[in-house]
Amino acid sequence: MALSICLLACSNKGKSGETARPEPFKLPEIPLFITDIEGKAAYVAAHFWDHFNFSDTLGIAQLEKEKQLLLPNYFSTFGYIDRTLVNKSITETLEKAEVEETGTLYAYFLKCYKDFLYDPNSPFRNEDFYITVLNYALASEKTDFATRERSKFELNRAMKNRVGDIANNLTYTLLSGKTGTLHSIQSPYTLLMFYNPDCHTCEETIGALKSSRIITRGLNERKLTVVAFYPDEDLAIWEKHLSDIPAEWINGYDKERVAENKELYDLRAIPTLYLLDAQKRVLLKDAPAIVIEEYLHGIFAQ
Repeated sequence: MALSICLLACSNKGKSGETARPEPFKLPEIPLFITDIEGKAAYVAAHFWDHFNFSDTLGIAQLEKEKQLLLPNYFSTFGYIDRTLVNKSITETLEKAEVEETGTLYAYFLKCYKDFLYDPNSPFRNEDFYITVLNYALASEKTDFATRERSKFELNRAMKNRVGDIANNLTYTLLSGKTGTLHSIQSPYTLLMFYNPDCHTCEETIGALKSSRIITRGLNERKLTVVAFYPDEDLAIWEKHLSDIPAEWINGYDKERVAENKELYDLRAIPTLYLLDAQKRVLLKDAPAIVIEEYLHGIFAQ
């Protein structure tokens, strides 16, 4: 994702007697001696909020008005810098937000981090970074009861099947009634896809995987197994779309609804894709098909 550091022209002019308005948001000016993209991103992440008044809630109106223009400048830096710097930026920003006595500003920043780092539709979504936000919220005395309880719930979901962990086992049932388990699959790599056949985005993802040369190569060379797993209960829809799934994939459903009922996986969005190694260790979690393709290309093309 390209780093977008732009300067926005803002005006704070008003007629005499108007209600006070916040000062225009001022983006940080990157020193000329910083020329590399990583250095620029690190500087912006560290200094993005330097000119923001954290003691006044008036700034919320300015941020909300231009949220989709201003905040991508901040969140786009996270993809270019070390995780420790990201965590430092998040923590220091929330610490500043806590200064405002009513807690309004602190609550607003928690929401911004959730919108950009946790929303399934956000291009900046990153569960690891959001875990930093959740841990901060749980440790802060400024966090209200409802937010604390929600943070506990979200943290519990986020900590499941993280990259490096062994994925929770699943039992799938085929149309024939035969069953199998995720952990019993003998394959160097396994692509696990939770899907709903009646979902347009799922249809697009399945199409992308079917047309992918690297996925096809992995299947043909027996280096990859693709598991299409239907976690819902309407079998009529699943059976209606059986032909959409290639015969060389494993296409099963969750007969006992274990994945959802026991919350074995975080399925906030469908489809959800995981790439696993031979030991069923998570290599990529909830990753787009194109990211999985790029990862496998680096392996199979060697």
